[in-house]
Amino acid sequence: MKHQLVTILFLVLASVLSAKGEVSAKKKVVEPVVADTLALLVQAGDSLMQQSNTFEAYYLMGQYAQAVEAWKQHLAYNPTSIATHYNIANAIYYYLPDRKQAKTYYERFLELARKEPTPNAQLQEMMAKAEDILHQDLSKKRK
Repeated sequence: MKHQLVTILFLVLASVLSAKGEVSAKKKVVEPVVADTLALLVQAGDSLMQQSNTFEAYYLMGQYAQAVEAWKQHLAYNPTSIATHYNIANAIYYYLPDRKQAKTYYERFLELARKEPTPNAQLQEMMAKAEDILHQDLSKKRK
């Protein structure tokens, strides 16, 4: 995934620079800028991968509050992440006592998921589970 992100961003940067005529006219100036930009993109990709590993590690170790906080930080970078909203909702619903907050994240998850033009089977299953949970009374404690 990191490689795909870097490739896409490099192509966008190259097309912008090409459109301005700067690539051919100022190749000696542009090449270091592109190299520096790519280095920053790789670092950003590494940071996102480490962050991803962090919230997964918290979750797997049963540190659900920390996992939720890490996922919320991820939303600052990617506020439309369907999976992140679902993960937060599940962690809160199953392991933390805040049913109102779980409901909010399930609703946001469904809002985003319904915008997918062709949801795959896994997303459809996730949506069905979220809808089932929302039909229950989330304000009451689960037995």
